[in-house]
Amino acid sequence: MIKYITSRKNQIIVDTIQLRNNKTSTKKKQFIIEGDHLFEMAIKSGNVKYLFSLKHINGINENIDQYIVTQDILEKISINKSTPNVIAICEYVNEQIDEKANKLVYLDNIQDPGNLGTILRSSLAFSYKNVLISSDSVNKYNEKAIQSSQGALFNLNIETCNVTKLQKLKDSGYKIIVTLLDKDAIKLNDFSIPKTEKYVIVLGNEGQGVRKEIIDLADYKVFIEIDNIDSLNVAIAGAIIMHKLNSI
Repeated sequence: MIKYITSRKNQIIVDTIQLRNNKTSTKKKQFIIEGDHLFEMAIKSGNVKYLFSLKHINGINENIDQYIVTQDILEKISINKSTPNVIAICEYVNEQIDEKANKLVYLDNIQDPGNLGTILRSSLAFSYKNVLISSDSVNKYNEKAIQSSQGALFNLNIETCNVTKLQKLKDSGYKIIVTLLDKDAIKLNDFSIPKTEKYVIVLGNEGQGVRKEIIDLADYKVFIEIDNIDSLNVAIAGAIIMHKLNSI
């Protein structure tokens, strides 16, 4: 349904801006996206609840409220330097993994939202559609994480959990693959795993790596051989490992 708003003090505008607060977002299970690309991804996934734009957007489900607003209202809602053509409010994505999936990614205490978003983007690119995120990681609905994911989160199952979940997966037959520099670790180029094997790739904190209690659960420890520098960014390392194991 198309509606018009001309006041920055309209209650819909006030309530929408409140979604920038994590507590409000969590309570309502809604978050804000900005820009055409994210909007297109959200529409395709069926996550859009309502939207703001300067003019009517054709082809949108009539159950989605379209608020036609002024430029200054878009600027008030937006947090970007360049105000987008469309801002949408989305329902939370699927927050439970498919436990029948044969390959998962577990993110242990990832703190940088750009890293989180990039890992989600790589997860979708390499068909790791079920991602576990430790409860002490950055919020997956962080604005920078959403932008960095390029909309990938709309096509993933992303569950927040703790090490207990990882233990349950191990007990049910998943192999735990931990990435770390260790004398017992296997070079990634020398590593292989049977296609029939279910597994979880664990990526650790940017500074501290994977926590010890998860390392203790590991069935395999792997590392990426590199030259001229001592480590890789976790998002880059994650993409390399996902690509490698996906091609086995």
